[in-house]
Amino acid sequence: MSRAGLAVNVVAYQCAWLACVLGAAAQKPGIGMMVVLAAILWHLRCAVNPRRELVLIAIAALCGAAFETLLAASGWMRSEAATLAGIPPLWLVAL
Repeated sequence: MSRAGLAVNVVAYQCAWLACVLGAAAQKPGIGMMVVLAAILWHLRCAVNPRRELVLIAIAALCGAAFETLLAASGWMRSEAATLAGIPPLWLVAL
């Protein structure tokens, strides 16, 4: 990936993060999820090996979900938006 591509990737990630946080705060988490999806699709389009990148994204999402679930279960974090069985909401995993 070129330097310009890397810079766009970093900016897209920051925009996606902000959209998730602000969308959740406004009770509209779908907005953040759409921005995350757009950032992921752009990243995969620019990646040398998109299949490998998709696997890494899936692993990161699973690790994030597991970590957030452990934080909630241990009492270190409380979220009003927690879904069934203490599983964190998708916007939080997308962060």
